[in-house]
Amino acid sequence: LRCPRGEEMSAYGVSFNTKGVAIESIDPGSPLGDPSGLRKGDLILELNGRPTAGIDDLRKALDAAKAGKLRLRVIRDQKPAALELDVTALQKP
Repeated sequence: LRCPRGEEMSAYGVSFNTKGVAIESIDPGSPLGDPSGLRKGDLILELNGRPTAGIDDLRKALDAAKAGKLRLRVIRDQKPAALELDVTALQKP
């Protein structure tokens, strides 16, 4: 994970002042990286309706996730996309 800024955002096809968290790699065995999940190069803008301007925001949104479902708004291949993931396996007992 990393937080691209400024001119780096043009690679995602968004304005320089957009904030988000970029996926640099993801374990294909992770519930987050299943075939309908996150991919390398995705830029996470929102998780469950909460903006993810940085990694701390992403962690807070993950901690607040309920019922093992994540709704994400991402930029993928320079286009907006919406994902819904079942991450029950990530839930803490």
